[in-house]
Amino acid sequence: MKFVEVKEVPDQKKYHPLKSKWEEFMAMNVKVVKVDLDEHEYKSIEVAARTMMLSIRRFGYPITVTKRGNELYLIRRDM
Repeated sequence: MKFVEVKEVPDQKKYHPLKSKWEEFMAMNVKVVKVDLDEHEYKSIEVAARTMMLSIRRFGYPITVTKRGNELYLIRRDM
């Protein structure tokens, strides 16, 4: 084991404000949208889908995340 001196502890990684994304989707008043992800946002499409599903459940939005191939879709359940 080695110890390396540092000046300070690095800040935690900043996460996407997903709640604002869900509010934006709900305000669009459409049934289905395709999610256009930047290649650096998530490690894989599976990670993105799982993260979105957990966030949607946490905030209680009537949204379903569906994966088709390498594409993600959001579907409103209240329409």
